Amino acid sequence: MTPNLPRPIAAYFAADAGDSQKFSECFTGDAVVKDEGHTYNGSTAIRQWKESASAKYAYTCEPLACEHQGGNTVVTSRLTGNFPGSPLNLRFFFAVEGDKIASLEVIPCEPSGDSRANDSEALISIVREMTESMTGAQSTRHWSEDALWFDIPPFASRGIQPALQFFDRVFGSFQSCQVDILEMDVVVNGDMGMVCTIQRVNVVLKNGDAKRLLVRETDCFENRNGAWKLIHQHASVPSGEDWDGQIVTA
Repeated sequence: MTPNLPRPIAAYFAADAGDSQKFSECFTGDAVVKDEGHTYNGSTAIRQWKESASAKYAYTCEPLACEHQGGNTVVTSRLTGNFPGSPLNLRFFFAVEGDKIASLEVIPCEPSGDSRANDSEALISIVREMTESMTGAQSTRHWSEDALWFDIPPFASRGIQPALQFFDRVFGSFQSCQVDILEMDVVVNGDMGMVCTIQRVNVVLKNGDAKRLLVRETDCFENRNGAWKLIHQHASVPSGEDWDGQIVTA
């Protein structure tokens, strides 16, 4: 699932699959790009950089995670193509001015794994596992002993056991449950991590009733002794009018 990206950065990845002119138009006129030890100044040089890369290799670039560091937006992506070492994980450091990219630096993740990129992927994996769960044990497998949970029904708990029991009670009334992640944002800062998702939930109860929900979920994690543990989960549904699931950015 593609993470929710700021509009200029989403336009960059969309244009990367197309022609070099549209690609260069994602940048300001005096933008600076650094990649593989080279620096490209201005839109003309950036267009030529794109043309050279496209002529040498056929590739796709899939954003995996997005986070914010200072004034930069950092996107971890997987580059796959007919080049040596494919696939390759890269980190794109974007600085944005208005609706254009002012600077970009592309840095490969180390073969042993950039810690922040690995942490983002670990948190994404945990959240996906929780969306696929149908038991309390699996849902709370990565929870800390003191996890605080605010659920959609009028229920809140501290600790694993009451949450586990509540999950089993709720799942016991389901015939089926399908969860699709529509949007995902990941932030990692040291030993703290946060994953925000918008989820479409389709439930069929054992009595035949069907329910469809658009859920907003925030999962907060702490790295404890080398393992990511969920310390807080807050799930909610919009109150009042129907919501289309869109996140307003401007």
